[in-house]
Amino acid sequence: MVERRRAAIPAMRSTLQVGIAILLWSAALVFGARGTPQDCESPIWSTEVLPELALGRRDVPGFPDTRRAGVVFSNDGRLLVFQVDERVVETHPGTIAERLKPFLLRLLLLDPASGMVILRKEERTSARQAARFAKTGGLLVISSPPEAAVFATTGGLLVKSGPPMELYSPDLAQQRDLPFQLARNSGIVVSVSPTGQTIMFNDVIEDPSREFHSHFTVLDARTLKVRYSWDQSLPLYHSYSISDRGIAAVFFDSDLIAVSEFGRNWWTPVGKPFGICFSSNMPTLYSDQELTYGCDRLVATSTDGQVLMTDVFPRRETSSGKTAVAQGGRFIAVSLHTEKSKFELLALESYLRIAAIHIRVYDMALRKQILTVGVTPLPRKYYDFALSPDGSKLAVLDDRRVSLYAVPVQSADRPQTVQRETH
Repeated sequence: MVERRRAAIPAMRSTLQVGIAILLWSAALVFGARGTPQDCESPIWSTEVLPELALGRRDVPGFPDTRRAGVVFSNDGRLLVFQVDERVVETHPGTIAERLKPFLLRLLLLDPASGMVILRKEERTSARQAARFAKTGGLLVISSPPEAAVFATTGGLLVKSGPPMELYSPDLAQQRDLPFQLARNSGIVVSVSPTGQTIMFNDVIEDPSREFHSHFTVLDARTLKVRYSWDQSLPLYHSYSISDRGIAAVFFDSDLIAVSEFGRNWWTPVGKPFGICFSSNMPTLYSDQELTYGCDRLVATSTDGQVLMTDVFPRRETSSGKTAVAQGGRFIAVSLHTEKSKFELLALESYLRIAAIHIRVYDMALRKQILTVGVTPLPRKYYDFALSPDGSKLAVLDDRRVSLYAVPVQSADRPQTVQRETH
């Protein structure tokens, strides 16, 4: 009897293994049939273009800095990488003008087909702010690197670094200053519409009564002529975007996503933020009449409040608030991150760090997700991404490295847009 039981055990194990294999195979078929876009871990090319990073922690305690470096496609599809070097350029001996510009702005033009640097341009730039401390024999001046940003417009590449703001041709061969002066352009926030035809400056100003308001200036990108200029008593700070006709913003005091036409100061609610990462419900206008927003999901809606699409993000993934829009407005890329709490034993404190970063690309004509890219290794310092004008390419900056991915583009007629109601 005992021998029979011993003989039966291998048979039972074999049956159990076959059952488990069948179960796993069936589960693979079920999950594979869902058609969820897979991570694209094989870029068309990947190359290192920026200098070595300074030594620092390998863990990422917060989101990487997006204010010192980035990538952008010009309107003709040229790929540009920009960076402000945080190391102070040697200024002794030097002129006073050089001492007032102690940092270096790099502009690198890459060949989109190969990733090779075809043009390198460097120029000195001024500090974002300077702190002065008394010191024996004089003053010790500590300068902070300026924030850098490059915007693709129909009039050229608008480059902002510190106080100066300049306009370059797409090939960086020509450069000209803006035909007007801005009193405090180091603190002005620049926005550009998805078409590249409209530029908006937002200057948050403190009144004599110690109240703050936004002073908006809207320009035609090709002629650089002012289209609108007005003040708004409730200032806008970060979570907003523009189209060629108006603004979409999140209002923290009223817990609303709202839209307004330029110069009207009349806001119409279109939805409410989702999820616990309230500040990352970035409203992104991808046309004059349609926008997306969301924290734990992507919501596409018309400017009159009609929901067009909803896509719930995977568990524990939330929007970072950073998005990119292709020039035609059909394709949108959204950055998602997964946070993880980490405890420092020596410091006896815990903090949140980024455990994973994914970029999701959506086809707004088909109203579905078409690509997911996992950003690895996790960036320690620089992180940015951009879509080509036609939406067929996704460029990702991960610290020193730039990678280019192909976006699967399908031919599809764009759904008829919802007509906006007259306010």
